[in-house]
Amino acid sequence: MGMLWVRGAGATVAIGLVVVALLLAGGTSLQIDELRVPEAIRNGSEESVILDCDYSLQENEHPTGLVVKWFFNEKDYPTPVYQWIPDQKPQVFGILKGRLNLDYRASDDKFKMHRALQITNPSPELSGDYKCTVSTFFNETSQSKRLIVYVPEKSLEVTQTKNDNAAVNVTCSAEGVYPEPVIVIQRQERPDSPEEALVQQIRNDEGLYDIYASIVLEDKVLESPTTFFCELTIPEANYTAKTSSIYMPGTSGASRSLATWLLTLLMMACLRL
Repeated sequence: MGMLWVRGAGATVAIGLVVVALLLAGGTSLQIDELRVPEAIRNGSEESVILDCDYSLQENEHPTGLVVKWFFNEKDYPTPVYQWIPDQKPQVFGILKGRLNLDYRASDDKFKMHRALQITNPSPELSGDYKCTVSTFFNETSQSKRLIVYVPEKSLEVTQTKNDNAAVNVTCSAEGVYPEPVIVIQRQERPDSPEEALVQQIRNDEGLYDIYASIVLEDKVLESPTTFFCELTIPEANYTAKTSSIYMPGTSGASRSLATWLLTLLMMACLRL
């Protein structure tokens, strides 16, 4: 609690009132024991998600002026999205309006029952930092955690285009990803050394990312055959997807397609043995 400044004849009375209030409060101990927020959720996989702000008060403490508040993306701008005062109905604001189950109870304790958020049908735009603040007239505490609702790729493919200079252009592309992804091209014989690729990224009208990586390599530096891997990762969601394509140096057009087809048949036959 901050310093109390008093003046004049009423100073003694004012100080007395503060002392009485502190005694009635039974102390100023307040802490958040655990802020439970899932780290990453796949879009469309859950009907609801719970963000729980589990706090504790000092034993026998009367929670005078208890208020539970939630903020969204408070690091950038403190946007209130939820407020609950015991014996009152929870209030919802901003991006969470119409997205919460206000009947959800995290506890039967009347001073904790509506401490949590149950978000229905979580979607990517709800990704961000969530801050829980618990306060009384005499104390305040808060914690923040990040929630990610990620969207896996709609498509992931690696393509090859032969040019007239005995070289190949390998392109790796992914569409419809969230949040911001990373994409790399690798060769089977160099799995720990991603190729130095030209990468382009676009955010579409839906807020999702389309990303492309491309390299040009001469046939003479490639083994025959060469397998190219395209790997997509979403670092914030700990998500990885991978696909591959086989390239036959020294071939082009229909002959390359035929060689790839024959090699695929041979590999399938070997797997059956």
